[in-house]
Amino acid sequence: LSAMRAHGTSVDVQGHACLALFSLSCNHAENKSRIVGKGGLALVLSAMRAHGTSVDVQGHACLALFSLSCNHAENKSRIVGKGGLALVLS
Repeated sequence: LSAMRAHGTSVDVQGHACLALFSLSCNHAENKSRIVGKGGLALVLSAMRAHGTSVDVQGHACLALFSLSCNHAENKSRIVGKGGLALVLS
């Protein structure tokens, strides 16, 4: 998360970080909560907004959102509430 904060303009860092968040949260409820609690959701959405033309960032961010929301009702609500669904559909 600190790399995403420090390198917001880097397509490579943002894309790889989103992929790492996908991996870390996949089938791990505690990590899903930790990531979102430490600002990970906001960072994923920021990456999507900042790098709207990057297929890698968009794809990896969608994977991260999927993993963070899968079997986690609270995160699903947070994602929708912060505009995540609209970003995915845009």
